[in-house]
Amino acid sequence: MGVDAWTVAQAKAKFSEVIDKARSLGPQTITRNGRKAAVVVAAANGSARPGARGTWLSSLRRRPCGGPD
Repeated sequence: MGVDAWTVAQAKAKFSEVIDKARSLGPQTITRNGRKAAVVVAAANGSARPGARGTWLSSLRRRPCGGPD
């Protein structure tokens, strides 16, 4: 796996490193059975960013309701 992609087993064994890399290099992808399962991102100042939830909800509201892509 590349620098920003980890298998579940790798992420479990090196969780501290995954967090450190998320903080220094950006989001880290965790895969299960070769498919994207999760993404670890750094929290701003040790807590979730205040505007993050609204931004996510706003993007959902803008998405057409035609079913899965």
